[in-house]
Amino acid sequence: MKKSKTCLFRGDISAKFLCENNIKLGFSIDGYKSIHDKNRIYRSNGKGSFEDVVKGMKIYQKYSHINILSVVNTESDVNLFYQTIKDLGCYSASILLRDCHYSNKNKED
Repeated sequence: MKKSKTCLFRGDISAKFLCENNIKLGFSIDGYKSIHDKNRIYRSNGKGSFEDVVKGMKIYQKYSHINILSVVNTESDVNLFYQTIKDLGCYSASILLRDCHYSNKNKED
């Protein structure tokens, strides 16, 4: 699975090509809009990327299942988080806790 700037992913032609060639994308989305936009912001304008990620997901979803990677804020509403992911039609989710991620997997506390 390829992780990339899928908030910039826009075209049906690209989505179809990727799926026809068995290239899977992973979309980074951290739950509902207010939580996601708090952590995933554009450096250029300071705005959150939730709406752009969802647009890219909807395009890709026409051709393949949606897989997400989510860094969960432990202070977020878990029920709203679950409902958002479910409403987006996600096929699978890899969920990481904010302080327990791949880059510090082998570090001592």
